[in-house]
Amino acid sequence: MEEFEELYHRAQSIAPQSPEEAIDLYKRALDLYKGDYLFEDSFSEWVVPARNYYHRLFTQIVLDLCALLKGKGRYKEIIDICQRAIIIEAFEEDFHFYFLEALLEEGKIRQAMEHYQHFVNSLYREMGVDPSPAMNKIYQRIRGGGHNKGALLELPRFQEELKEKREVEGAFLCDPETFKNLYKLEERRGERTGQAVFLVLLTLVYPEKETVSSDYSSRAMNSLQEILVTSLRKGDVISPWNNYQFMVLLTSLKLEEAQGVLKRINNNFEKMFDSSKVQIQSRLQPVLPDD
Repeated sequence: MEEFEELYHRAQSIAPQSPEEAIDLYKRALDLYKGDYLFEDSFSEWVVPARNYYHRLFTQIVLDLCALLKGKGRYKEIIDICQRAIIIEAFEEDFHFYFLEALLEEGKIRQAMEHYQHFVNSLYREMGVDPSPAMNKIYQRIRGGGHNKGALLELPRFQEELKEKREVEGAFLCDPETFKNLYKLEERRGERTGQAVFLVLLTLVYPEKETVSSDYSSRAMNSLQEILVTSLRKGDVISPWNNYQFMVLLTSLKLEEAQGVLKRINNNFEKMFDSSKVQIQSRLQPVLPDD
């Protein structure tokens, strides 16, 4: 790891005068980093400070390298570097920011949207954390087709960017902020058309919560999400709200039909998980309550 550290310091010192040489040095350093230092001894107290130190160096190298590459417009390289870095550190938001920004610059709008949704859903599910203002800002760029303010929009390109892949089936999965906007849209549509829309809150309840591991609860949430995406229709919307709950919008259904959908979801879930350990608690109400 001495060479790794030395390459970092050399690159950092020459970057202002020789950015190309610094880029090469940073890349050489990244090639040396294979993950947490002495991972096999991860429970030894003496290893922790050293491991954290080298991990911080790794993070700084990725960020410094991406900044230099961005200055030269080398976005394809940023995409490759961030993909490698995210495998090692999945929750470093700055990695995802550079990755999304590079995807937008390369015109990969659909990939950027898919990655953004995956990342923010993982944040909610695993850490209970909201995306930062910077991530919300880049999300607005993704929704706008990757364009910065003031850029002229072409209608054919806009439509092409918003087309879903043919293989995409089932419900629309989104983050809570998008869900809120879609809720408001359905509320306004319902006022105009009288179309029935139901809001559903699904909560995973653990009768013996103290005996349930975080891994088990994470698997339960992931499984429920998969059931929701595959069991519901394209017009329905789902969003993971926290580590235990999903919000769902069910459109164009009667009350009895909506109740039948929830029963089917519960039955599918019980085929995968023991109901004595985890259960689905559901609450259902119309978006526009009867007067």
